[in-house]
Amino acid sequence: MSTIKTTNITHGSNSGTANMVLASDGTITFAKPLDNLPTFGVRPSSNQTGVAQDTLTKISWGTEDWDVGSCFASDKFTVPAGKAGIYHFDVQACIDDVDDNTEVELRLYKNGSAISNPQSDREWSAGSNNLIFVRHSLLYSLAVGDYIEVYIAHGASGDQVINAVRTYWTGFRLAGYNP
Repeated sequence: MSTIKTTNITHGSNSGTANMVLASDGTITFAKPLDNLPTFGVRPSSNQTGVAQDTLTKISWGTEDWDVGSCFASDKFTVPAGKAGIYHFDVQACIDDVDDNTEVELRLYKNGSAISNPQSDREWSAGSNNLIFVRHSLLYSLAVGDYIEVYIAHGASGDQVINAVRTYWTGFRLAGYNP
């Protein structure tokens, strides 16, 4: 095995400015920063009532904790110009008072259509009147203008409530990949 000793790494077409600098303390500096933008974090502003049995219901995200890149509006994430790529999404939803042996499903939609399985997650209640948490993480390739929405469904009798305190959605573009 060999050791390469250097402080600057430069692409051959570059006219002298280092693309990457390795400092003696191990710190790496890039001429062009890795860009994980846009990024967002949202949650409901209050409990969402009226989630009907066996019906996919769009989750309302009333509070934006952050929205770098102005990519989140009207309860959906939209890929802005120049930001196509691979995106990571993490979603958690909580339904209150679910019946015993009842399914709760979380599903992501792209451009108004369900993303085919396994792009959903299901959990089952193991007792009556339980809080059921459904969580889903996803990496997905998106083009400029594509949009993502989140829906939830349950099999419990009657309308259910999405617990706002325990429900969130975050997302960001993976740095280093430009399609």
